[in-house]
Amino acid sequence: MARTCLPIDGGIRAAITALIEDGDIILQLGSGKGDLRLLKKYTLFCIEDKTDRIGLSKKINYVHAPLNTLPNSKVRWYDISILEKHIPSSYDLLLVNGPGDYYGRSGMLENLYLFKDNIPIIVANTIREHESDIAREIAKVTDAKHLGVYIQATHGCCENRGIMATSSLTQTTVL
Repeated sequence: MARTCLPIDGGIRAAITALIEDGDIILQLGSGKGDLRLLKKYTLFCIEDKTDRIGLSKKINYVHAPLNTLPNSKVRWYDISILEKHIPSSYDLLLVNGPGDYYGRSGMLENLYLFKDNIPIIVANTIREHESDIAREIAKVTDAKHLGVYIQATHGCCENRGIMATSSLTQTTVL
C-alpha cells in the first residue's frame, strides 16, 4: 500500500533554512509530527482539517478549518470563511503540505488570493504528479521568478549528479 502522508523531511527543512531566517513565521497548510522539528527555529501557524492533528504542540498556532466542497466545484478544500478570518496577516513562508489524503491540494488554485505571493512558497510532495501540477500552476499564477526542486534520494544517479541525499521519500518544489 502506498503512503499518502509523507513527512516533512530534510529536503524541506533545508529549503526552509535557505529561504528564511531563524525566528521567522511559517504558514503551513496541513500539520504533522515534522512540525516539531520546525518549531526549534520558526513560529508556526498550521491550517488543519483533522482534529486529531491539532494540539501536537502548544507552541503551534492551529486553525481548524474543516473541508467543504468549493462553490461551483467538486473539489473539497479548507473552509474559506475560516481561512479569510484566521490566516495571519504576517508570515514569511507558505508551506503547502495539506490537505492530505485523497482530497489533494487543488483547491488552493481557486483560492490563491488568500495568500501572500511575494514570499517563498514550498509545495511538498511534488514527487506525486498531482502536487507537481499544482506547483507549476502556482508558479504561473504568481509569476514566480525562481523555481527550485529539492530532492532527497540515495539512488546512484542522483548522487552522481551532485544532489546531496539521504532518502527517496520526497521531492519538494520551491516557488
